[in-house]
Amino acid sequence: KTLLHRLTGHTHDVHRIQAGEDTFVTGSYDATVRVWGYPSCEALWVSPPCHKLGVSCLHFEGSILASGSAKGEIFIWDLVTGARRHSFDPNYHNESTISCILVIKNRVFSTSTFSLRQNDGIVCVWDCDVGVLLARMVEPFHINALKKDFGLVYCACSDGVLRIRSQARDDFSVVRELEHGTKPLYDVDVQGPRAVTCGLDKAVVLWTVNLHEISPPEDDPESLANGVGGMGFGDELNAYEQLEDGNDSDIVP
Repeated sequence: KTLLHRLTGHTHDVHRIQAGEDTFVTGSYDATVRVWGYPSCEALWVSPPCHKLGVSCLHFEGSILASGSAKGEIFIWDLVTGARRHSFDPNYHNESTISCILVIKNRVFSTSTFSLRQNDGIVCVWDCDVGVLLARMVEPFHINALKKDFGLVYCACSDGVLRIRSQARDDFSVVRELEHGTKPLYDVDVQGPRAVTCGLDKAVVLWTVNLHEISPPEDDPESLANGVGGMGFGDELNAYEQLEDGNDSDIVP
């Protein structure tokens, strides 16, 4: 094992990181995001310390970088130049910590917890080009993790349900719900037609979704061209749950 570089610059704990082919981004409780080049590992640019109480999440795609703060702020940056494109009013998220953020083409999907006591959550969808809010939803659960694939957004929710949303709609409406259990989901990952979820119930569940039965909206030619959308799903083909005793050999369908 070889240590390539040890990067310095942040003045507080580094809380978030994402790597690309020639760039990686870090977010810290020092209220800044830093963009680093690879393989030089030099800092390409550093944001102002504008994230109140620190950077809680970040995500980039193409030339767009989105970052969220622990006080509900959302910033949109040009990944290459470091120019701030937009900043959004934290009151849309009730000044609560932005728990997840996801860049999808020219839109940003952000989530926060509306009320920990009631377990409610807020979802906002933003237009990165003009800097406006497209949709805001208060839901009876909050989202702990997001992943995207094949024109869909997979949401690991606090009520134990994996919700799959369509990228083809401005409000990212839910097109399928898969019940993992009754306790909160912590994380989800996706590879092609397979999704895997884990949560507080000590279980790991593997789902297979029949992507060939996805029917995109007829008025979305881009989704039709790419073969993605989000109107319908085939039933999950299989689900495996790991038993609570933690024995890897005890996996039952």
